[in-house]
Amino acid sequence: MNKEYLKSFIIGSSFPSFIIFFIAVSYFLLYEKTGLMNYHRYSILAPLGIGLMSLFAKYIHLNYNMKLKDTYLIISLISAFFISSFITTIQTYNFEIRSRRGIIQYLLIFTGHLLVYNKIIYPLDVYL
Repeated sequence: MNKEYLKSFIIGSSFPSFIIFFIAVSYFLLYEKTGLMNYHRYSILAPLGIGLMSLFAKYIHLNYNMKLKDTYLIISLISAFFISSFITTIQTYNFEIRSRRGIIQYLLIFTGHLLVYNKIIYPLDVYL
């Protein structure tokens, strides 16, 4: 069982899992110039956070007898909600969060998390 947790953490913190987020944040910082976060800190915390959430999805799957696919769906929504709450509370962008651009940001977060957890991490976790 410990191997399964470790596997899920490693998959969640691996390059395929976080590259989409790194590309997006790089774009916000370099081209759009809307990001206010520290990229170095983000590049360390993002893979750890995604890895821990993947581990938590596996924990729920193994201990509560839920389908792994369902746990990744739930975790993707929780993760997106957490990040959305974080950017609302701690100003991480220089645009008004209730503006059109702010709404687009929330949609990008939810879409990105749904994609990463359900179309990248889940298949890797099943097939490795």
